[in-house]
Amino acid sequence: MIKRLQNKVAESRLSLPVTAAGALLLWLLGGIVGRQMYVELTVFALSTYLMVEFNNSNALLRVYSRMVSCTFIVVTTMALPLFNSVAPLAVQLCIIMAYHILFKCYQDQRAAGLVFYAFAFISLASIFFIQVLFLVPLLWILMGTKLMALSRRTFLSSVVGLITPYWFISSYLIFQGDPLAWSTHLTSIVSFTPWKEAVMTTNLHLMLIFAFLVITSITGMVHFLRNGYKDKIRTRMLYEMLIVMDVVITLFIVAQPQHAFMLMGIKTISTSVLAAHFITFTNTRITNVACCALFLSVIAITLYNLWTL
Repeated sequence: MIKRLQNKVAESRLSLPVTAAGALLLWLLGGIVGRQMYVELTVFALSTYLMVEFNNSNALLRVYSRMVSCTFIVVTTMALPLFNSVAPLAVQLCIIMAYHILFKCYQDQRAAGLVFYAFAFISLASIFFIQVLFLVPLLWILMGTKLMALSRRTFLSSVVGLITPYWFISSYLIFQGDPLAWSTHLTSIVSFTPWKEAVMTTNLHLMLIFAFLVITSITGMVHFLRNGYKDKIRTRMLYEMLIVMDVVITLFIVAQPQHAFMLMGIKTISTSVLAAHFITFTNTRITNVACCALFLSVIAITLYNLWTL
């Protein structure tokens, strides 16, 4: 097999440290000191580490490669200038942790403990972004169809996991004498902005990032659907789960653009995995050009965001 530039980069042991160093430089240029973004950087570093473990524990790539974490670093850093709070990164971290735990439940309908922790992290994500709870029914379906881990026991564990963070926080609020403080947060889940109004308030930076993520994920999906037969059955099922999640989140962003930035943090996870598979295993001349185009596009969007914001 001919190894082209992207294959050599994907399999290099220097890819991750070089990418991490470049990202740190961009964080400095993005104003980590002036904007006091130390908490955001710490959460981002934890997410990157979890993506490394996510790839290792699930063998998402059938050769030695750190491309999953590299693509995650690059795509997340692309949106760095838009971060004005830790919430999007916290939601992203919680969803990565939930995926990491859920994937360990493959074909194990007695993994009640793991399912509990996975959905507890989803519940933690909903504290920062309540609309993430809309993804829970889809995760139940995927647990049954792709992970083959849905049973009465795991379903009940997931419900308890969703309730637990709110139970602790509600207990604290009752102790503080303000038991209804959560009412506004919980009811905001059914608060929808008219589509036209939401689109009009979406800036060009978000549109560019979203367009890049959609093009990258579609490229990765097409590549995987054509070449996924080379992977193990378990790996294929996990990729199919990520593809379904990616498609639904994309539709969610289109339907409710006001939540685009928060949802794109979640979409980044699946898009990074699909892009990593494409970059690592594609080796034709056309796909080599496509990889170069993706590299140049992400650099251009990152520099544009840094320059204008």
